[in-house]
Amino acid sequence: SLRIDAFSLDVMSKVQDVKKSSLTFAPEAGSQRLRDVITKGLTEEVILHGSALAFEGGWTRVKLYFMLVYPTETEEDIRGIAELSNKIAATFFDTVPKEKRVNGRVQIVTSTSFFVPKPFTPFQWAPQCTKEE
Repeated sequence: SLRIDAFSLDVMSKVQDVKKSSLTFAPEAGSQRLRDVITKGLTEEVILHGSALAFEGGWTRVKLYFMLVYPTETEEDIRGIAELSNKIAATFFDTVPKEKRVNGRVQIVTSTSFFVPKPFTPFQWAPQCTKEE
């Protein structure tokens, strides 16, 4: 997993030397509101720019990691996961010329995990979700 806000052409070239199967980024929340609440420090613009750099570098598979059941989370925040994933896919088609697309497609793998409170974070004292939730 790479910090998308620190992803650059220099980092990309170093990663390419090792392996070029997929890149994993962790926006962690689908909406800007929730990314701000969890102090992620990422804007949608930064996420889309990092994705564009990856696509320009030849990657066609990007994995995205999100968390669910944050305190204050709304349905809009959850829908934001799909919306952001779709915007990243659209970024591929806007960035990579048709003749350079491998098999003409991009693969966006979106995975989620449930929120677990961690020390020294904004929600360190928040309860973890129960089985019923």
